[in-house]
Parts: sequence; C-alpha cells; structure tokens
Amino acid sequence: MQLRTSLLNSLSTALRQFPLLIVLLYALVEFFPRFAAVDVMGSQWLFLALLNCATLVYLVVRAYQAPIAFLNSTSLRLLGGFLLVSAASFLVAYNVIESLVTYSRLLTAGIAWFNLCILLSNRPGLTVKAIRFIALVLIVQSARELWGFFEALPPQGSIDDLIASMRGNAGNKNFLGAGILLRIPFLLVLLHDNKRLLNGIALVGLLLGVCTLLIINSRSTYLGLLLISGLYIGFTLVRGLKERNHGLILRPVLYAGTLLLALACTQVVFSRISAAGPQGSYGEAGKRMASISFSNEGSSGRVRLWESAVDFIGKHPLLGGGYGNWKIHSIPYEASSVRGFGIRKHVHNDYLEVTADTGIAGGLLYTGFLLSILLLGARLSLGRDKPDHVRLYASVMTLSLLAFLSDSLFNFPMERPNMFLHLLFCAAGIIAMHLRWRGAEDTGRVSITPINAVLLVLAIGTTWVSAQAYRSMAVQRTVRTEWFGLTKPARPPFRSADINPRFPAIPNLNEIGMPIACMKAKYLVQERKFAAARIELDAGNAATPQSPGEPAGF
Repeated sequence: MQLRTSLLNSLSTALRQFPLLIVLLYALVEFFPRFAAVDVMGSQWLFLALLNCATLVYLVVRAYQAPIAFLNSTSLRLLGGFLLVSAASFLVAYNVIESLVTYSRLLTAGIAWFNLCILLSNRPGLTVKAIRFIALVLIVQSARELWGFFEALPPQGSIDDLIASMRGNAGNKNFLGAGILLRIPFLLVLLHDNKRLLNGIALVGLLLGVCTLLIINSRSTYLGLLLISGLYIGFTLVRGLKERNHGLILRPVLYAGTLLLALACTQVVFSRISAAGPQGSYGEAGKRMASISFSNEGSSGRVRLWESAVDFIGKHPLLGGGYGNWKIHSIPYEASSVRGFGIRKHVHNDYLEVTADTGIAGGLLYTGFLLSILLLGARLSLGRDKPDHVRLYASVMTLSLLAFLSDSLFNFPMERPNMFLHLLFCAAGIIAMHLRWRGAEDTGRVSITPINAVLLVLAIGTTWVSAQAYRSMAVQRTVRTEWFGLTKPARPPFRSADINPRFPAIPNLNEIGMPIACMKAKYLVQERKFAAARIELDAGNAATPQSPGEPAGF
C-alpha cells in the first residue's frame, strides 16, 4: 500500500512538471539533431509536429481551459486570419505540393504557439523558469562555439572557411548567429537578479555570446545587437536616473562595458590573424559594418531580391503566388543572375516574401500579428502600474521579439524552426503575462477540449507531411554527396533503382529548389533509359513552370 502511494505521488509530481518539459522542448528545438536529413530543419519540423501531437493529447487528457480573453484576442484572430488566407492562396499556386509542404510547417508553428499560450497562461511560473534555463543554455552554446573556433584556428592564412563552418546545429553561421542574438536578452533576467553570482554569470554569458556573434561575422546580427542593446541601455539608464536607483543604473553600465570588452577581445583576435597572413572576406566588426549598404554589392544581392518581390506583389496583390511558391516565381527574375543547380529560394525579407506568397492581405495579417504582440510587450514593459519583475520579464521577451523582427528584414527566420519557435515562445510568454496582469478585464475561462481535438487532427496531418519531407531530405543527402563531388568513384555509385523509388511523392522540389524529378532523370539518362527520363523531366517542368510574361524592369 505504501509503495502504491509512493508511486502515485511520483506520477503526480511528474505530471506537474510535464508542462515545463514541453515548454523547454519547444524553446530548445535548435538542439534536436539532424539525423539523416540534408538540412537540420527536416528533423526539427518533424520533431515539432510530433511534439504538438503529444502536447495536445496531454491538454485533452488534463482537460485544460483557456482564458476567454485569449480566445477573443486580436493576436489570435490575426494569426488565424493569416493561416486562412495562406490556405486560400493554394487556389493560385503553381505548385500545390510545395504549398502543402511549406504550409504544414506554418500550421505546425501556429499550433505550437496556441499550445504554448495555453500552457503558459495556466502556469505563469513556467515562463520565468524557461527564460532562466535558456539563458544558461546560451552560455554553454557560446562557450562551445568559441572553443571550437580557437581550437581549429589555422596558424596563418585566411579564416573564411573556418568562420563559414561555424554552424552549430542551426544550419549555417547566419542561423547560428541569429539564434544566439535572440537569446541574449534572456541574460538580463540573471543580470537584474538580486544574487551577485547570477549577475556575474550573466556578464560572462554576455561576453561569450557577443564574442561569438562578432566572430561569426553576420552583419544582420550586428544590426540586431545594436538595436536591442541601445534600447536596453537607454531605457534602463533613463529609468534609473529618474528613480535615483543606483543599482538600476549600474546594470546597463556593466552591460555596455561588457559589450566594449567583447569588441576589444575580438579586435585583438582578428588583428593577430591579419598579421599572420592574407586577409579574407571576414574580419573585424567595424570592417563588416562598413560594408553594409543598400546596394546589391553591399547587401549580398538582397536589393535585387527585394525589387523582384515588390514587382511581383504589384502584379499579384490579391492572393500572391501561392504560399511557399515564391521560389518558383523568382525564377524569371533570377534567370540572368544565378548560375548552378539552385536558386535563391527566399526574398531575404520575410515581410515581402509572405506578401508575395499570400497577397497584400496575408502580408498585413502576418505583420499585424507581430506588431500586436510587440505592442502588448511594450505596454507591459513600460507600464508603471506593473511590478518590477513583470516589467523585466516583458522587456526581455520584447527585446528578443525585436531582434527577430530586425532579422526578418534581411533574412528568412520564418523557415527555420529554431528561430520561429523562439519568436512564438516570446509571443506566448507576453500573451500569458498580459492575460495575468490585464487588470479588471474579464477573467473567465472556458474548456477548449473540442478545439484541441480539431488541432490534434491537424497536427497528425502535419506530422505525416513532415515525415515525408524528412524522408525526402534523407535521400537528398545521399544524392547530394555524389552530385557535389564529395566522393570520387570511378563511375556513379548509384543507379535509378537504388535512388528513385526512395523519394516519396511529396515534396517535389529539393532543398535548393530543383525539381526532384530532374534528379531522378539524371540516373535514368546515365542508364540510357531515355523514355523514362523524358517522363521525369516533363514532371520536373510541371513542378516549376515559368510565370506568364517577362518581369517588368528586368
């Protein structure tokens, strides 16, 4: 009897901690391994889809309720509207299969945000625990990247290849840098703690994190770091001076000093590297910042991409070109400037790309969702009627949200599960805090079991699509090794019978935008099976048809 009681108590304790485990798994998706996929996001999107299913089962079994204010919130309506408009854009998509694959990721992210909002609004303490844990993870991650960099540092010569290889588990160095940037504001929770040990840990973490960012040489993260650091230092100093709070004034001073120390350390490192041999493209932060300009050369070709998207939006304002189809519509714009197998899949501006994919209404709904969360975060951060700890946590998540919004101007963080889910974690945390501190507004709650049941069905569907995409990425990784000359066999090591049947029906484009049917045709041509190859090539042409007419101005 005593053993049974002990087991029941242990089970009850585990169930109470299960929500925290779910939140941490969502927030730390970046560290889920790649396994066999050609791109780590293949396994990560599948992991998130499975996590959604497990979370929804838990919410149904535990009969969770949701605040009525959340179900009636502007943010939920805007995101729901964006999901509906994106689904409607299938009607004009040239490649509906590609729309299905990319939309399943968007739906996976939307369900994850809904789940996080429910969990965090029911257990307010989860947000703080997750922020503290992620801050500590950032310290370990930055230390590991710096250790790897200095361990592999060549005795002389260019370090471009070494810096380009810094990718952690994020995909490439830019995604790694952006992920670190999004987590840096979380260190402020430790910096503003009353315990000096945690203050010291925060400053060490800030030093390591900023040094890693400066070494990675991602210019967009420099801009994001300047934005969030300037806002934090400025607002905190002004508040500290107004309140004559010396402790509050000290924090931004220490923060600024740590930034300068990180800059000095990396300057010394790059100066010694430059003295040892020829300089490459990467180097000191000042040099990289000076290279930023609104030209194709100063933006790595982004201006041309932005102009193409604006032109396309002007021609397709209602529903765009179909969700996830920009990579297809970009082909006529890039035909004269891109060489090789792949294409520039993204506009390098999420706002323009969403609008090109879903029309002006879709772009406004997505941007409106982000701005609605930003407004709530700002109101909590600046509200004098809120307790100091509420203002601190809201400020941390709002600064992280601003870093995401900044990166969205130059890159495509929506596609990367680690970055998109970090944004949604911050958005859910801000929503949860708003619901708790909204004052005299309605505080009623209602059962959401029917909603969760519907979402579970959708989550199962996204899991199936994600599983197919992962299977395809696994084959793509095998084929990529041969295509890019990473092995040098006397003859091609694979035959059509080895590769072609392993590709699932979806997706029909690979991760560099090439029709998978054309990859299949390669092996058939090598075996002189020309009739079968022609069928595959025709299927490849159908997957990426040309837009009617020539793009204006190009």
